[in-house]
Amino acid sequence: MGVSTGQRADAVRLRRTPGAPHSGAWVWVLSAVLVAGALTASRLHGQDLMVYRAGARAFVENPSGLYAPVLPLDDGHFLPFTYPPFAALVMLPLAFLPQWAATVVNVGASLGLLWLVCRDFAPRLAAVLPEPVRPWCTAPLLLGVLCWMSPFRDSFGFGQINIIVFGLVYLACTRLGLGFLAGVVLGLLGGVKLTPLALGLVPLAWGRWKTVLGMFTGFAGSLFLSAAVAPGLSKQYWFEVIRDPSRVGGIGYFDNVSFEGVIARLGTDMKGVWFLGVLVVVALTLMALMGLRGRIDLPAQLGLGATAMLLISPISWTHHATWLPVMVYGWLCVGKVTGRLRWAFAAVSGIIVIVMGVGFRGIGWDTVPYDLFSVHPWARIVACIPAALMLLGTCCAFAAVLTMRGRPGLFEVPRTLLRRSRRPDPVPSSEISE
Repeated sequence: MGVSTGQRADAVRLRRTPGAPHSGAWVWVLSAVLVAGALTASRLHGQDLMVYRAGARAFVENPSGLYAPVLPLDDGHFLPFTYPPFAALVMLPLAFLPQWAATVVNVGASLGLLWLVCRDFAPRLAAVLPEPVRPWCTAPLLLGVLCWMSPFRDSFGFGQINIIVFGLVYLACTRLGLGFLAGVVLGLLGGVKLTPLALGLVPLAWGRWKTVLGMFTGFAGSLFLSAAVAPGLSKQYWFEVIRDPSRVGGIGYFDNVSFEGVIARLGTDMKGVWFLGVLVVVALTLMALMGLRGRIDLPAQLGLGATAMLLISPISWTHHATWLPVMVYGWLCVGKVTGRLRWAFAAVSGIIVIVMGVGFRGIGWDTVPYDLFSVHPWARIVACIPAALMLLGTCCAFAAVLTMRGRPGLFEVPRTLLRRSRRPDPVPSSEISE
């Protein structure tokens, strides 16, 4: 698969036609209208932001009460603080701001980081989309569309930091490369929200030990700092609180798109099944990532890793799935470079964008005045669709690698974990000639 300089330039250049949407200034107006509409639709109630602020205040004013069953919020509700002590330290600047000011800071940071992501991600995504769609896939329009998708819209509404975490991880990896500093960023963010640690599957599959070391350093630093400031809280969180995922919410709730959520909704309490499922997802993802090394770009690899992250976490609310566009991009890249199962990747991508893009909250499941699953048993199955699609995408990626031509020997690939790689970073999938 040779790649000439001319082919590289042609591969990433979008075809510009007269009057194409991306060529007019009005596209910025449309983007602004879409963003403003999404923020308005989200209502910006900021309930999770209130939890962050309540936790940070408790950390200062009443440390022993940080992990009480519930904390009082500004709106009169009561919810628990479910994050590591390091997260409370990070949230301290928001603790003493009024809610409206904290909302402005959160929305501004989220939009700013999402815009930077879109500037890098839009041309990559356009290169794997059908030709008629490509002129529409520009950074401003992508920003507007993403803000309307359920993971992003709900994150704005709840005042969540998911978009910020997503943006920092994406930009650290794409701007810094998979080196020590990017690993430190991942590790520090893992100290705030544990789930980014699962993205360590990517540097592990590449044999990038500097990144793994950076992740260990960043995460250990977050543990050390919080333990030095509040040793009792650290002990309480890591030995007691973390063992109770129900503090985050009902595992069987319809909005939980993880594998454990599926098990809970099916009326079983089988930790063995969950553990086996986690092992299978991690193994399939690692093997797919190692087999695709050097063939797809880093965002696509992160997309495959993020799919595993959402599946193996005990609770992955829909608003945690801000990696959705990158997940879809990863699947489409796998289909492109392997030449296998393109129709399957396209179908899975299209369905999951509709299902998770609209979201179960988007169709009002969170407002029904009754027990949804008791009145509508079929809803249990419908709520399992996102997890089923992510698992199917992971299986298809593994199958595509297993059957692609010119692949490295499947059982030789793990040798990359035993030696330092001298192979350059893979070129973007949009630059790989077919």
